[in-house]
Amino acid sequence: MVGESIVRLEPLVRSMAVLLDPLAQTLCASDGGLERETRVLSHAAGASESLPRQDALLLAFGLFVARCQAGESASKYAQRVLSADVASARPRLRETLSPLRRIVQRSTEGESVVRELVTLLAHTDLTPVLKEASEAGCTEYPLVYFFEVLLAESDARLRRGRGVYFTPQPLVQYMVRSVDALLRRALSLEGGLNSTDPKLRVVDPACGSGAFLLDILKFVRLSCTGPSGASRWRHLASHVLRERLAGIDLMPACCGAIQLLLEHETAGDSCLSIDNDDVTGEQRWEMHCGNALEDNAVIESIFEDRIPVIVGNPPYANFGRRNRTGWILEQLKEYKSRLNERKLNLDDDFIKFLRWAQFWVEQAGCGVVAMVTNSTYLAGLTHRRMRASLARTFDEIYILDLHGNPKMQGPGGEHVADQNVFPIQQGVAIGMFVKRGLSRTADSPSVFYSQLRGSRGDKFDTLSNSDVCRTKWTRLKPVDPYHFFVPRDEE
Repeated sequence: MVGESIVRLEPLVRSMAVLLDPLAQTLCASDGGLERETRVLSHAAGASESLPRQDALLLAFGLFVARCQAGESASKYAQRVLSADVASARPRLRETLSPLRRIVQRSTEGESVVRELVTLLAHTDLTPVLKEASEAGCTEYPLVYFFEVLLAESDARLRRGRGVYFTPQPLVQYMVRSVDALLRRALSLEGGLNSTDPKLRVVDPACGSGAFLLDILKFVRLSCTGPSGASRWRHLASHVLRERLAGIDLMPACCGAIQLLLEHETAGDSCLSIDNDDVTGEQRWEMHCGNALEDNAVIESIFEDRIPVIVGNPPYANFGRRNRTGWILEQLKEYKSRLNERKLNLDDDFIKFLRWAQFWVEQAGCGVVAMVTNSTYLAGLTHRRMRASLARTFDEIYILDLHGNPKMQGPGGEHVADQNVFPIQQGVAIGMFVKRGLSRTADSPSVFYSQLRGSRGDKFDTLSNSDVCRTKWTRLKPVDPYHFFVPRDEE
């Protein structure tokens, strides 16, 4: 049992993660897991991997969310949850916590596990824990970062194998503002992300805990200003946004957590919050559990007759061992044609997601892609056909090189103060790609390059106060045979 209050993020998460296996066993023994309203894709590899543990992870997170929004004493929270009284919870949270009564009533072991978890949370001082989560994640959404840390602690091997990392909010904000600007300027879409055009479709194909979707919601809400701002927001919130935004992820726990996070963060907004007991499918946020790289029929329905806007931070897994099925490998031939090298380095997952995004924009005839990825494709020799292909598809390409590769710091090997924005060794870059849908007036696209070096904090400060329009760009002229996306003498 927990004695003194928990005031730090790490010991709380570690203690919760220890309880996930017995909680998963309890869910199995109590005749099933969580009810699923998430749309499951046919190739939902994540759904088949330790589903009871995924359910346990989501249930544990749901208990933490309930603790955060209870508005009651710790003892009353514990008493209410242990009696399986979740009637006062919001709809998404109520669904997530629905197995509690079954667990507590059917098994003394189950009741013991739930009691230990609830007691742990009741003895947690939320104020310092949430403050630490906000600061460590550089985000105003501490619950988002908390879920990411709990997910990583619950299965560190799986997270490392997939190369999935939390996206700090300054990166997300820069990319969201830039997408809005590119929609307005390059695609002449009045209102940008704030547009009422029903054809606009915004998708994060590897959405994790939903950082991009949350920030887009906030951006749209804050953009509704002026005399008609309130009515415009009501219209967007009530009739547009749930049909515009979509997230896809392999892990069922992520898809469920996003529903909880969106509900929690929008609870104070009467236009978006759902407080009634009769919640229909149309009132849910659109989340798909599965592999975006494989489920073509579902993805086609998502983008059908729409303008695709694809954003995100796709997995960094080397060699893409989890994504070696037919369709995406067929698409990668575009990047591998006429290469004579024995080792191509073109099977990493981030490359597959870039090719995926390129394909769906090509199908639509116009669109915007904004992804933060490994930066190897900017100047790698075996990536030259990839760069050439991207240049053929898109009319405007913007590369913001964030560097961060310690192996490439300093021409003589000397130390250079440059930190990565992620806890990884590979350098990273934000790539933004625009296809206008009009006949190209020039033989080659407009390719622009900029870079940020320095500490992580300095990079975050710059990103927090900038976008594609306020970034100082250098125009490049990529040419055969290498088509470099960095300043380079190609002659």
